[in-house]
Parts: sequence; C-alpha cells; structure tokens
Amino acid sequence: MGSVLDVLPRDGALFVGRTGAVPLPDGRVLVVSPTEAHIVLAVEEPPDNAIPAPADGLRVQRPAWMPFGISAAPVPEDAQQAFRRIWARRHEQDAYIGQEPYTGGLIRAAQALRQASARQEQPAALAFRLQTPDPGDPKAAYLLVKALEGLADAARMFRLPLVAGELTTAAVDPELEVAAYTADAQRYSSAAEAEPAMLNKGEDVYLLGRTTADLSGSLYAGGQACFPPPIDLVVESRVQEIAAEIGHAMPLGRGGLLITLARCCVRAGTGARLAIPTEPGWLFGEAQSRMLFFLPRERSDRLLALAAQLDIPIERLGTLGGVELIVEGAINLDVRELT
Repeated sequence: MGSVLDVLPRDGALFVGRTGAVPLPDGRVLVVSPTEAHIVLAVEEPPDNAIPAPADGLRVQRPAWMPFGISAAPVPEDAQQAFRRIWARRHEQDAYIGQEPYTGGLIRAAQALRQASARQEQPAALAFRLQTPDPGDPKAAYLLVKALEGLADAARMFRLPLVAGELTTAAVDPELEVAAYTADAQRYSSAAEAEPAMLNKGEDVYLLGRTTADLSGSLYAGGQACFPPPIDLVVESRVQEIAAEIGHAMPLGRGGLLITLARCCVRAGTGARLAIPTEPGWLFGEAQSRMLFFLPRERSDRLLALAAQLDIPIERLGTLGGVELIVEGAINLDVRELT
C-alpha cells in the first residue's frame, strides 16, 4: 500500500478523493463529498482531489485499553432514574471509535445504512470524515488504521464504494462520521439521530434482532473504558433487508430500546404499554442490528415471515396508545412531560 487509504473499496466509482463520483443507471452522475451530494449530467475529477493521508508504514501500537472518548456513568438501581438520566443525554454521540476502532468503523457504516433502509432507500455510495489525534503517536496511528479497516470491511460487505473522504488530526476525542448517499442524493449520516418513525395508536410494537444483557459501549456502562457492543454484518444485512421491504421501522439508537421508543412516542404524541424484561440490558443496552417496527396486527404477517425466513429473532413487545410510556414493573412516564 502507498497509503492507509488504499484499504478502502472503490469499485464502481468514476473517481474518489475529497470529491467522488458514481455513475447512475440513467447515465447521470452522483457527485459526492463527505457532507453533501448532487446529480449532474457529466463530471470531471477536480484538480488536487487526493485526500491527504499518512503513508503506509505508520508506527502502530495497540494500547492495553483505548483512552479516547470514554464517557460513562453507572446505572442506578431505579429504572426511572436511569431513564431520565439517559434521556437527557440521548443526543450524545457514542464513543465506539475510541473504545475499539475496528468495531467502531463497522458500526458507523451500519448506523448510516440502517437509517436508509428504515426509509426504504437504497444507498449508492459511502463517504466519511475521520478525526484522530496525531498519527505520529503509535496508539493514535492504531486508531486511524483500524477505524479505516472496519469501515472498509463494512463497505465491502454491503458492496458499496467509498468515494469521498476527509482526514483531520486534532487534540480531541477521535470521531468517525459515515454518510450513505442514495441515487437521488439523499444523505443518511451516522452522526445524526434517525428520524423517529410515525406511529398510530393501536399499532403493535415489534423488536427485530437479538437483545443481550450486554451493556458494552453504553454511556452508562461504568466509569472506565470498555469495548463497544459486537456487530455481525451478516445479521445486520438481513435486518436491513427486512426493513427495506417492510418500512415502518426505526433503528435502535443511543440509549437502546426504551430511549428509542420514547423518542417515537413523543413525536407522535402517544404512549405505549410494553411487557418486556426489566434488566438494564433490555431497557438500555446498545446491542447492534436491531430495529423497532410499528404495524397494525393485520399487517404483521409479512414481517414475521421474513424474520423466520432469514432466521432473525423478532418479538412483539406491546401496543401503542394512551399518553403514558409503560414498561410493566419498571417504567410509567407521561410522554407529554418529556422534551
């Protein structure tokens, strides 16, 4: 390799760099930067388009633990206290890249792509922005290299070119933003919260994907460094396939199941009643490759059939209605009081 960026997949792109371009089936071209995209009839690569990047051969050292970007607080015994604490911090970005950069790179790509699939959109290309400490530090170089390797492996899994990127160094916590662009230039970013799904009273709430008791990576998992939750890209692709066909989906985001559902309820002005385990991992865990679906009972057959066909766990959690978010035995909150 001449550069650490050589690991990134580019098949299908006309050119890549600070700006990238992907041909569309109708003959037009999708022009992509890390922050925006547009469609043109024809395009030429801009001069000086290369992404400045460290050469291959960096001094790389895996730290005994990753001291970057760790921010966490213990889970209180009272679930309502935990809910209110996490709800107030729900907009904070996770620290996955600093905790374990390879897995963080995988997750960042999946976060962007989940948003697209939940809106039944098909991505055409990926772009990224990566900020790391000075790669002259072997530990920071490890973070840079592994985050890009994780992002590259995810892009290959989903058969998407990484066409545009930006690398910066700064004496702050590391961060990677991945953007998925569709053929009509819609942008879905791992750094943005997914738009809450629209809900209707009387609909059933389904959880697609496997939930564990693991609190890895969570902002409330304890006051010391930890690894992010694991991710299986095969399972991830199947969950996204189901969401893209069914719609009415919401990716589970920061704070896990309960916070994601609460955001949807607040937007729709409706409550929900759930009968689920009350362990912190179930309520607040950030296990990957999971989505909520909101469907009337008579429209759930296709969702259940696809989950069985692709061997993805699915559970009916409860029903929407009223003005309170209720988890039997743990939570009873008026959604009108949440902001």
